Amino acid sequence: MHTNLVQISWRGRPVHIEHQHLNAHLADAPLLVFLHEGLGSIAMWRDYPQQLCDALEVRGLVYSRPGYGLSTPRQAQEHWGVDLMHQQAHEVLPALLQTLGVSQSPWLSLCSLSRHRRGDGYRAPHHGRGCDAPEH
Repeated sequence: MHTNLVQISWRGRPVHIEHQHLNAHLADAPLLVFLHEGLGSIAMWRDYPQQLCDALEVRGLVYSRPGYGLSTPRQAQEHWGVDLMHQQAHEVLPALLQTLGVSQSPWLSLCSLSRHRRGDGYRAPHHGRGCDAPEH
């Protein structure tokens, strides 16, 4: 699995976001953005995103939120409140999509392998619609 880093600005500082593009050769296909559950990263998805994108014949974008995977680690003194997932949905995701040149709303922007344990979960109201997988 090959991932890249892109820099965005979040909370007034530069942050590197680990991400991976899937099926980029399908330029006209819808884009499916994969958001991991609260404690995961790209690596936790394994090959599921690629399998799903192949089966649906869509492009995919998988990324690790700040503090996870190879993205910029959380600073030692940084406090994350219970609204972290909402902040990331309203700040990090739009900044990432803009930096990567995603000009149209993703076809589906929210899928998780498990329900979130931080607050009421990750909602991205301006970028497609959400979905929840059954609890395991």
